[in-house]
Amino acid sequence: MGDYCKRTNEDGVDLNRNWDHGDGIDDATGLGNEINPGPRSFSEPETRILRDLVQEEKPDVFLSVHSGAYLLGMPPAPTGADAQNSTHVVDMLSQISQDFCNGDCPFGDLTDVIGYKSQGCDIDYVKEHTQTPYAFTWEIYANADIRQFFAEKAHARSGKREMNDAAKMYFSMKSLMFAQTGKSRRLHQHLRGHGKSLIVDSPDDADNDDCFAQFNPVTQAETEEVVAAWAKAFMTLGIEVRSLPTSKSSKS
Repeated sequence: MGDYCKRTNEDGVDLNRNWDHGDGIDDATGLGNEINPGPRSFSEPETRILRDLVQEEKPDVFLSVHSGAYLLGMPPAPTGADAQNSTHVVDMLSQISQDFCNGDCPFGDLTDVIGYKSQGCDIDYVKEHTQTPYAFTWEIYANADIRQFFAEKAHARSGKREMNDAAKMYFSMKSLMFAQTGKSRRLHQHLRGHGKSLIVDSPDDADNDDCFAQFNPVTQAETEEVVAAWAKAFMTLGIEVRSLPTSKSSKS
């Protein structure tokens, strides 16, 4: 219906919170909540279709592609015997960030790089409950106003320094917004008071054209540039995964 900022499907459910979200967030329901996980895990046909497809195909890689941020995320790093392979994965993401983001994409544990916990998301389920050894969330586009904060996080981490104050505020507000959804609009206005709107949290709070531009390239030239770069990045991921220790294709 042209509500470009909506995160939910026609039933008012955020599909990327509708996987195996367990206990503790089912009270976040309601049509007005943009991160509503649904009445139960896999209540929505879209998530059931994807779950069943992964179980049927048993792929080496599950790659969940998003926009609105700029990062290369993975599930929390494992411990024990799988820890060394996790180091190989992080090294691979580091190289992809350099090659395709100019080092501007922070990479690693999704909760760490995006700034809040994504309960009930697809990559956690796929990693824990299927035979897919590698699961990633890549956020491949954000406009310049948003991208600057992720670039600052990436370069602060590589330089072993603190982020600047603007980036600290951005990630702090984003974390609060997703932890306390009832306060999202107030936090949005607070950020506007610092010069510009930094977080779009509902279609009621933003002009649709501004919202579209936050998540999508708005010119043909930029669209073609994004598609070309990330299509190559996706292919590179597939090639690099073959060399990782627990890749099924590396053993064939």
